[in-house]
Amino acid sequence: MWASHPAGEVVAIGFRVIKVTILHSCILFVGISFCLAFAALSRTMFARLSLRFFLLYLFLEALNFTFEWLLVHPASPYKAMWLALMMASYFLMAPCVWLFACEIHQNKPPRIWPPAWRQTAVVALGCVLMVPLLFASHAGTLLDDPSIPRTALSQWIHITMVGAVLLFLLQVPWYLMRCLRLFRERVRINKFLFSSIDEPALNALRALMWVMVGNGVLGLARTLHVMIFDPSKYWEVFFSASEVAVTLVALYVIFKRSWQYSTEDQQLLQSLVPQVQELSPSDNKKYAKSSLDENTRKRVLNKIIVQFEAEKIYRKSSLKLQHLCDATGESAHYVSQVINQDLNMSFFDLVNHHRIEEAKVRLKQEEKASVLDIALDVGFNSKSTFNKVFKTSTGQTPTGYRAG
Repeated sequence: MWASHPAGEVVAIGFRVIKVTILHSCILFVGISFCLAFAALSRTMFARLSLRFFLLYLFLEALNFTFEWLLVHPASPYKAMWLALMMASYFLMAPCVWLFACEIHQNKPPRIWPPAWRQTAVVALGCVLMVPLLFASHAGTLLDDPSIPRTALSQWIHITMVGAVLLFLLQVPWYLMRCLRLFRERVRINKFLFSSIDEPALNALRALMWVMVGNGVLGLARTLHVMIFDPSKYWEVFFSASEVAVTLVALYVIFKRSWQYSTEDQQLLQSLVPQVQELSPSDNKKYAKSSLDENTRKRVLNKIIVQFEAEKIYRKSSLKLQHLCDATGESAHYVSQVINQDLNMSFFDLVNHHRIEEAKVRLKQEEKASVLDIALDVGFNSKSTFNKVFKTSTGQTPTGYRAG
């Protein structure tokens, strides 16, 4: 066969390299196209919002994939420059994701001025560490200078790249912890206002944290692979495909539903800001100086009990604190204070306590009724949410409780 000849082997290897390069370019092109398409789509779907950091994140991702395409394309010059710019852009990704998370949480762009000098210093230092690699892109001039040994520049490149990796290992976990605290705060707010915490903004924040972890791990793995091993086309394709996949899945989750609170919810949230920000369910000291006297508290409490025990308001799947306030004819401040101070629980816990108690009775008495039917009847939106809350409350699954 002709392929057994050395020249034939060279041709065969050349064809394989071309195929891998085309596949790699197609994957990156998909990533670039989807990021730009989502950016354009967000301007129409969320025109009422100023998602500037979301758009910045999408453009950074598209730019990152473009640098990578220039790096892997055989005909593109200055590959060291594209690698330096791609690595420098990694230091912008985590701050951008964090600002995007704040944007989701606040329903408006967060303030970035004056800038946090420590965060800015980390990004600036990461860019400075890429300077030796940028010098390497001018191989036709700088590296031909006999006064600058090639080995010295290579050593500087290696040292600064290691430094950039270590800095990246510090930056990403720090921002991840900040996003995690924001996520927990969002859960606490939802428990204060809603009967369900399965809310679009939480899904968006989860997706953002997965993006940060996924892109951080993949970026680190790619850099270490280039530094330690000989670059492999197949591994590069794998890293690129994984990064594009992580980005597209996250964008799908984010775009699945709008994450904005309704205008009514936002107004209620703003009116209860001091309680939401400062109060934990067991903190009654905050109410020590409250103007709400004991008789008023008893009146509000009786109305709440009537709504839950007689009217069974908890069966409404989309129940919110505002709905309970409307039903009792009391203000949100009064209702929220009584729930936290006298019942020693959050609105979320109060609603789901009554839902679970009714479900426990019906699981035993209505043997022919399905678990899903009972879950929906008592106010849950899905069987999975019901199972999770039921097990947290009783330590058993609904099926196990019924059989016990």
